[in-house]
Amino acid sequence: MIVTIVATWMLSALPLQDAAGEARGLIAEAKFTEASRVVSAALAEGSGDVRELTLLLAEAQAADGHAQKAIATLDTLGEVEDYDVALATGRAYIAWANELGAAGASDDDISVTLLDGKAHLQRAHALAPEGQTEAMAELGGLMLYGLTDHRGVQELVSPVLATDPEHGEALYLRGAAGTFDFWAALQSGDEAAIESTFNQVEADLLAADQNLPRSRTEVWSQLAWLYETAGRPGKAVDASIVVIE
Repeated sequence: MIVTIVATWMLSALPLQDAAGEARGLIAEAKFTEASRVVSAALAEGSGDVRELTLLLAEAQAADGHAQKAIATLDTLGEVEDYDVALATGRAYIAWANELGAAGASDDDISVTLLDGKAHLQRAHALAPEGQTEAMAELGGLMLYGLTDHRGVQELVSPVLATDPEHGEALYLRGAAGTFDFWAALQSGDEAAIESTFNQVEADLLAADQNLPRSRTEVWSQLAWLYETAGRPGKAVDASIVVIE
């Protein structure tokens, strides 16, 4: 009887001990509700690393359309100077802003939520370990496409490129931000500005392509837009083909 009880306890405990691994697998399969249940059970049992499980629970909740729950989950970790927590909180706020947009919320409500996300991503960027650029990339994307602050993006990547001119992520962000300058130059009709901004954006994006994984097709999507807008349809088609391939 004792042996049976011990064996049964061991079998029931195993899923909790490996809850983090199971949750990661479920998240990878987009089974977010199931992942939340697994992690919540482990947290309730007090098994596993609380910080790790809390981060996974928040990730699953945000991906499952419950960004406010994800933010509340992350708040349970308290005010900590933790890169992963700051990054996860920034992502959760962006997910919440997307949910607000889908629900027809006002632009002001969406903007305030995005600004909260920006603040957390800025903290993550400041706390990032050496060589970790994920927070910078997400912060730059938010500033560029969510808040249309291309000047802020250029300021963000400037110190990075000053020390590492071949930094792929920073080159991409500067090139993408430069498309705003190129568009403004086109509207002004200033031929010199049009040529100089075109050359800078093209150079940044081509250099980014050389320093980023081949899967980063957004580089070529930007180039396709640049070439088409500049009246170079042949190059625009070639860039689009790269994306498709």
